[in-house]
Amino acid sequence: MGEPEEDMEGGDEQVDLNVPELWRYVNPQGPDGAPGQGPLVGKIVNFLNKKEEEELAEEIVRRSPETGQSLLMWAALQQKFVLVEWLLKKCKRAAFAFSDAEKELTIFDKFVEKRKEREQEEKERLEALAEAGDEAEEEEREPPPPLHEVVKGDLGEEEGVDEFKIRRIGEVGIYQGTRSANRTKSGLGQTLFINGDCYIGEYQDNKRHGIGCYWWAESGEIYVGEWANNQRAGQGRMIYQNGGRYFGSWRHNDRVGKGRFTYPTGDVYSGDWEHGCRHGSGTYTVAADRSVFTGTFIDGDFVTGEWRLAGGVRYFGVFENFKPIGKGVFFHKHGQEGAYTQDGEYVDGVWHPSVVRRPTGGAACIDISVQGRILTLCCAEGTSLDTLALVQVANFKPLDQWFTQLADADALRRGFTIQDVQVLNVDWEQAPTRTVKSVTIKVKAVDREGVAYAALGHPDPDTLTFTSRTSLLVPVLRCGDQEKLLHVHAPNLAAADLQAQELMTVRQLPNGDLASPHITALKRVGLDLHSASILDASKLSAANHGEGTFTHPIQCDAKHNVFFYLQDVTPEFWAALDQRLADANGPRRGFESIAASDAAAFAEGTLSMPSIAAMHLVDTLRKRGKLPACTWEPMRPPTPPAPAAEPRPDVPKPPPEDIPPPKEEPAEEED
Repeated sequence: MGEPEEDMEGGDEQVDLNVPELWRYVNPQGPDGAPGQGPLVGKIVNFLNKKEEEELAEEIVRRSPETGQSLLMWAALQQKFVLVEWLLKKCKRAAFAFSDAEKELTIFDKFVEKRKEREQEEKERLEALAEAGDEAEEEEREPPPPLHEVVKGDLGEEEGVDEFKIRRIGEVGIYQGTRSANRTKSGLGQTLFINGDCYIGEYQDNKRHGIGCYWWAESGEIYVGEWANNQRAGQGRMIYQNGGRYFGSWRHNDRVGKGRFTYPTGDVYSGDWEHGCRHGSGTYTVAADRSVFTGTFIDGDFVTGEWRLAGGVRYFGVFENFKPIGKGVFFHKHGQEGAYTQDGEYVDGVWHPSVVRRPTGGAACIDISVQGRILTLCCAEGTSLDTLALVQVANFKPLDQWFTQLADADALRRGFTIQDVQVLNVDWEQAPTRTVKSVTIKVKAVDREGVAYAALGHPDPDTLTFTSRTSLLVPVLRCGDQEKLLHVHAPNLAAADLQAQELMTVRQLPNGDLASPHITALKRVGLDLHSASILDASKLSAANHGEGTFTHPIQCDAKHNVFFYLQDVTPEFWAALDQRLADANGPRRGFESIAASDAAAFAEGTLSMPSIAAMHLVDTLRKRGKLPACTWEPMRPPTPPAPAAEPRPDVPKPPPEDIPPPKEEPAEEED
């Protein structure tokens, strides 16, 4: 996904001498006064680059003769990213060109100065107390006067400066722009916030809404693009402090949807995003060696797909931390004469090669180890999978674990041998993450006498289905003796009342944290679910009645685990819970949302068997005092920081050549 191009060159255009030279490049005219080829961003930048500091300050405050907009306002609304970045990096706050605001800016800067002085005095006082130790006796002192009085005293009796204006600037900053009939910010405007940040662009009902540009004064980070209800939403471009750049889709201030991130190293990721991470289908290009990873990303990590190396070498397999693991296939001289493939397996980062094959154009196949012997896994008649899909099947954990169990002493003692394994069907997770959900295989097994073995512990001994494990989350909020369960609420078209409620499905990350769109919504509510705050029922002993696994993994059916989270909240949080949930759900895809219900009322609903088992387990754990309780922190920073830049992942090195062939928040608006 590329960014829109900006015209950096000029052409043959007419010159209107009544228009300032700067704005002639913004609206060039063609022959006979006809409209020109569009804004000439390159000429605008070159024109400004030649100006001395004082001349530059004069030029950037010149407004359009047609619209009255400043240059930055015009560039932000037209999303001329190059020009916006140049103006803000070169001129910083001056680029916003606050008109006729010298006194207001003087007052604002005086507030900044006095705040810093007061913070420094308090820091020195605390340091002195710390040095004195336990013997120190803090002297009683009068509280300092309000800052607006200090600022007024410094300014004296300047004309046009009254106490109300001073106080207003100190509390809400400076706003210039249009207002609605009820005096809220609406239309075009710009704000200088009390923390020094600035926004310029469109407003609606006192909120950033439409197209606009936000500049973080402390870090110098810049966002230009679409807004909705004070949040980055829609298409936009973010420039990070470390030099990283993202252009693409946003929702609720997060990178969500399609987008392209350019890292400070020159690496580029282009593809799907979810809750601010690479998630879904995408391509990551490493600048240093031009190797390319194309496939599926989950929670920022490349998990399965194609790894393209130099010299026409391609590898299909599964990955962890951008390093190949498990079974895979190398394609050598891909698309060239003499091409060949090699199966094998990465174990502890080392490639163990297997069979060399010449491409035949036939069905894909891959070698696997079963009971200490090498078998060829391929598709049954009527089933077709490409090489990458077959590699994903071979690395599917429930199937791989079953192959491992077949080699244990008990299986060998029963005396059957697997002779052939074919893939009958594969069920895939829905987009954007195309990963294996379940696999059905056809197995041919014989006993010691060579007779077909019909006692594999399955109704149909020839076919087995393996399904991935599902994890459920049971989050409980408590305020005094009141409790509510957070769950998923969605229409059920099969039910007469069109109502359905279930527990949330989640997945566990390598660091123990949980992830899913539901977790993202809960974080917007204000809940902090991390590895230390959740209870994994699968780690409870049977003595504690903590069977988090509702079906045994050997039975090849779905394996459900349950996580518990108990949060003590303040009465204020409890009273605002419904509104917090409404804000967190937002304009969700489809009808699904997060709701809160009394736990008993929830359990009386029509639930799936896993949800019923989970609710029984949470009752048992509550009675035994086993649920880990967290405490709601009521204090939150008034100005969330800018979003973190996307970190560049570590990428693996290709296999050694001596192996024989084939071998990543704005200030709140106040009126």
